[in-house]
Amino acid sequence: MPKFLATRDAAGKPNVVPIVSLDAADERTLIFAELFTWKTRTNLATDPRVGVAVVTEDPRAWSLRGRFREYVESGPYVDRMNAKELFRYNAYVRVSRVGVIDVEAVTGAWRPSTLSVAASLVRTMLLGRLSFGKGAASLPARVADKFARTRSAKVVAWVDSQGHPCALPTFSLLPTRSDAMLFGAGGLPRDPRELGPGSPIAASVITTEPVAYQVKGTFSGIRRTVLGGIGAMHVTEVYSASPPLAGKQIEMPTTSPQGRTRDETVRVGR
Repeated sequence: MPKFLATRDAAGKPNVVPIVSLDAADERTLIFAELFTWKTRTNLATDPRVGVAVVTEDPRAWSLRGRFREYVESGPYVDRMNAKELFRYNAYVRVSRVGVIDVEAVTGAWRPSTLSVAASLVRTMLLGRLSFGKGAASLPARVADKFARTRSAKVVAWVDSQGHPCALPTFSLLPTRSDAMLFGAGGLPRDPRELGPGSPIAASVITTEPVAYQVKGTFSGIRRTVLGGIGAMHVTEVYSASPPLAGKQIEMPTTSPQGRTRDETVRVGR
């Protein structure tokens, strides 16, 4: 089941990545393995507030708000994590530290119909073509491909007016043929209109392989059309969010004078 954890850095910018080990220890406590989470770990040392998003295949989705408590290196939480099938039969990975989150509230819970999800995807695709045309893609091809998959799990994240990170599943999040990402703004449990144009925003995707990516940028606002509201983000940074390159920044493609897109490369992110 795809699960995402949103944090904020010292500058107030959101970061959101899949944390497949995230588990409910009880009704008020979440735990996760501290593996391949360098940016998340740095952010938690600066600000303990977190947002959580959970998505199922049904589809159903939940958003939660919480506060990071601590990392523990022994005890029942570590034992519980290592007993999970994900780690129990893995000879190469042993969990030595577990993060503990106190749940403060469930901020959204919903179960959209298959028809409504399909309709939202169609609206997003149509509006993307109408607004951005068929020009050259500005996202790395392998990243755009993952975000374009309708059966991948995707979320957007931002920092709300109280400074708390929010993670929100959105089934209609799609890339355009530009440096933009679009998502249907209707029927969401949280209203992204609390963001002003130019506000920092992030999005993440994980597929069944599993392969995960994160994109960061700025919120472009919500466009009202006859097909409904559509939210947009301008992408400025792209990161791998799965091992072995978790946290590595991916170069955005550049176009040569001949109009061909240069090969993208991977470099260490901030």
